[in-house]
Formats: sequence, C-alpha cells, structure tokens
Amino acid sequence: MDVKKFLVTGVVLGALALAGASTAWAAPTNKTFVVDATGSGVAGGMGMKTSGYAKGTVKVNAVSDTVCYRIYDRGLGVVEAAHIHAGKKGVDGGVVVTLNVKMFNRTKPACVKVTSVVAKSLLRFPAFYYFNVHTRAFPSGAVRAQL
Repeated sequence: MDVKKFLVTGVVLGALALAGASTAWAAPTNKTFVVDATGSGVAGGMGMKTSGYAKGTVKVNAVSDTVCYRIYDRGLGVVEAAHIHAGKKGVDGGVVVTLNVKMFNRTKPACVKVTSVVAKSLLRFPAFYYFNVHTRAFPSGAVRAQL
C-alpha cells in the first residue's frame, strides 16, 4: 500500500472511530446503497473506457455488523477482486471491506462480517467510501462507485 492510501485510510478510520466513541451516534442502524460502478468513476480516469459495469446493492447493518451485497457485472472481463475502500470521490484509499467476487451474479445476497466501527462508519459517512471492482486488465480498479 502506498503512503498516501495508508494515510487517507488511517485518517478517515481514526476520525470515524473517535466519532463512534460518542454516545450520540446519529447514524441509522442499517441502510441499502445502490451502486452503479463504471470506468468513469475510477480516480484519475484510469478505469475501463468501455461499457462494462457492476451494478447492485450493498446493505450495511450495524446491529449484526455485516455488509451484504448483490452485485451483477457485465463486460468487465476477468474479475479478480472487489472491495469497499475508504476515500472521497476522486481519491484512492485503502481496503475496508473485501467482497467475494465468486458471489457476484447470483440471486441471493452474500454477506461478510465487519467490525462495529466499520459498519457504523459506512452508515454515518457513506460519501467517504467507494465500491471498486478490480480486473485482470485493470488491477488498480476497472469500475468504481461511491456509496
């Protein structure tokens, strides 16, 4: 991980952890985000230039500390990995949640456990996180969408 991504991720998660320590957490306990990831969303214009996409839903639940997702991808080639990263629009950041790409293109959602801090942070500050799909041709990210 390069230093800039490490610092961005550390600052975001550190600030969110401090915010989470307050007793008056104003975030909802769960929310479903609709993601429509395209190459134009990748920071620095480095994503796919074709019509490939990944669309679906990402549901964050702070009661069960889970992230459940149902993602469909088309035209991306060989999908190697998918994550939720910390980072504002146009800014790359470190991985916060790893998603299992073998669970893409299915009718039932897949779920992954996360820490309480991550679940609450995703709910309270979704604009500081993005969904990113990595492919063999675009290992740094083929398509991206902010939560």
